[in-house]
Amino acid sequence: MENDIYRNLQQQLNQNDPIGFPASKSGVELKILKRLFSEEDADLYIKMAPQPETAEMIAGRIGEDTNKTSERLKRMLENGTVMCFEKEGQTVYSPVTYQAGLYENAANNKKMDAELAEFFEQYHKEAYFEQMAKRIEHLTNAKNQIFKYVPVHEAVKSFTRVFPHDDAVELLKRKKKIAVIDCACRKQLKLIGKTTRPIETCFFFDDHADYFVGKRKQGRYLSLGEAIEIQKQCEEAGLVTTGGLLKDEILMCHCDRDCVAFRSFGKIINSNCILSNYYAQVDVDLCTGCGECIGRCITETICISEGGIAEVNLDRCIGCGQCVTACPTGAMSLKQKPEEEQFRDLLSMEEFVQRIFGN
Repeated sequence: MENDIYRNLQQQLNQNDPIGFPASKSGVELKILKRLFSEEDADLYIKMAPQPETAEMIAGRIGEDTNKTSERLKRMLENGTVMCFEKEGQTVYSPVTYQAGLYENAANNKKMDAELAEFFEQYHKEAYFEQMAKRIEHLTNAKNQIFKYVPVHEAVKSFTRVFPHDDAVELLKRKKKIAVIDCACRKQLKLIGKTTRPIETCFFFDDHADYFVGKRKQGRYLSLGEAIEIQKQCEEAGLVTTGGLLKDEILMCHCDRDCVAFRSFGKIINSNCILSNYYAQVDVDLCTGCGECIGRCITETICISEGGIAEVNLDRCIGCGQCVTACPTGAMSLKQKPEEEQFRDLLSMEEFVQRIFGN
């Protein structure tokens, strides 16, 4: 039965993805999968191992001619349903996860149209937002956070000591290759008629830059100067720079309230949910209660007190610094957390994977 293979595919994606790809009540996820996978491609995806393999290795394991398997994998690469890298002089393939992978690639494929965007919206509301919130809350409770915020450069440039992972420009300078692709979250919402902020905002680095631009012909390579300019534009537009806790960072997103992550756990977010070494503070002598900071804050951390002064809920403040750049009087600033609360050490890829799948 046709639905059987797509249900098996959904279950495989749910197993491969650290957040998960759960079934919904309506089964709309099957409509998404049918748009992105042929039955033949779905069958191959299910048979692929999670670790990277050559086409020859995959063909030998499934009992198929290597040339045929290679052609199937090339088609799936074009459709954005497999990853492809060069490893030790060989081309290797692995199945994509839902995020960052299938969703991002679908939003940058010609297949993405208003109908598919509506399917994604329905699926996220029915199943994915709740799943992501539960997963992030579980990791937070286990003290296994996987995301970090990078403060706005203007808000931290006066500090004498800033960790490299707290400075987006320094992070960009350390990368050999930088690529930018469209933000899947905002592109999807634009297709269903919602006005959004800038779309070409998602950075990928080194091997992942080669995957998107070199292998998938998706996005474009950037010079360091071009990347810094986009970073500046994102900060000016009120987007919050988000990344993983990897020593060798593979991506850097620029998020707002339209981001799938914030739509998933925005209501439960707290200062321990996603790591930051800073928090916002208010100079009551300079604050006029204008509320500009409130409009800039994507976590709804700030309110105006009865006395007409901005107040920061430190339990929800993520130290992004957007309120600092929005304040016309200089009343808002960032303060470094005490040394014992700061995170200094990042994770290897092995540690990162263990943190996600080991809990």
